[in-house]
Amino acid sequence: MTVISKAKGEIVARSFKQLGMWGSSRKPSEENEMIVLEILEDTMQEFDGNGIRIGYRFAEEDPYMAEDSGVSDIYIRPMAIIIAVRCAEIFQCVPPLRQFKSAYNTLLKATWADNTPKYEYGNRTPIGSGNNRFGLIPRHYYPGRHQITVENDTQLDELTTEINE
Repeated sequence: MTVISKAKGEIVARSFKQLGMWGSSRKPSEENEMIVLEILEDTMQEFDGNGIRIGYRFAEEDPYMAEDSGVSDIYIRPMAIIIAVRCAEIFQCVPPLRQFKSAYNTLLKATWADNTPKYEYGNRTPIGSGNNRFGLIPRHYYPGRHQITVENDTQLDELTTEINE
């Protein structure tokens, strides 16, 4: 499976778009872009320390915008939303809080799929599974109100008239 990753500058641009600071008429300054890029690096280091690993490539020295992030396309939008929420206070903007929870859960689920232990039963079915009482309960037998005992010397017609009376 090939992973198509985006540059770190595109993640920064998407987080600015989430804040409403990027458009056709205005573009943030280089200083603001570097602030958001540093917040991106710090956030990914924090996530990596907490066990949320999505393949982000950390900068060896100073990060720059054209550097490859190493993250697949699925996680670019959640990362941009999380960075936008963290940068909203700095730039005095309204953060996209409605999308924050789903973005954070998307990143968490990425690590749960990799870190969940797999358990196999082998060739046996675990004890207690299935409907093991199926043969013990007679469900189709209904004796009725009267028990009929037939002796060899009585006729069936006489028995039916006795029951009906």
